[in-house]
Amino acid sequence: MSSEIMILLGASIFLGYFFESVFGIAGTIIWLSVMSFFVDIKPLIFLGFLTGLSAAFSIFLSGRKDFSFLKWKKMVLFAFPTALLGAFMIDSFSPDILLKVFGVFLVGAGFFSLFPRLFHLNIWGERFFLLLGGWIQGLFGTGGPLVVVAMKRNFLHKSEMRATLAAFFLFFQALRGGQYYVQGSFDFFLLLPFWWIPPLIFIAVFLGLRVHISISEEIFQKGVSLLIIFSGIFFLLF
Repeated sequence: MSSEIMILLGASIFLGYFFESVFGIAGTIIWLSVMSFFVDIKPLIFLGFLTGLSAAFSIFLSGRKDFSFLKWKKMVLFAFPTALLGAFMIDSFSPDILLKVFGVFLVGAGFFSLFPRLFHLNIWGERFFLLLGGWIQGLFGTGGPLVVVAMKRNFLHKSEMRATLAAFFLFFQALRGGQYYVQGSFDFFLLLPFWWIPPLIFIAVFLGLRVHISISEEIFQKGVSLLIIFSGIFFLLF
């Protein structure tokens, strides 16, 4: 990469995980979206493992007191099988059409979640989105918005949602890394030139936490809904 692209990469990663620290989701999708205007982002999907793992660890560490084990367990139990499937399929499957379908789902779900009285998932709907979220998480590490669609109304407050989602992402990013290692589908030494990314993400998460604490619950929920819509548009264009 040229020095200009590296600077752009750092700025987009900082921006993405600043917003993820505030609202709990979409950090990887934001920086991939920015980079897609300048480079082919498919080779960067593997870099998303490093950025996602670093962000999830930093966010969980900063909000661990608000973590809900019971809600984390519910998410993991449903998403785990499809996340494994997605990780195994990464070298052999290009789900372009399904990504477009998921994008439509997310745009619609994000829009209706702006108006809670119009949109309410029953238990089967929650399970459906958790399964889809696990699969996309295993494939690309970007299944967070689908998981949020499933679980958004189950959290007591914004900080519980932020910390519990971070624990969910941390678990699945570690799982994803293990799958890459077992399958031999990625050389982790290729990440060494990007040693500067985890400290950069830590700073972004710290600053985002300051904003997260200061905003109201209403602004937080609307911000999450808008990020879900943005994520859907990303899947439609990806």
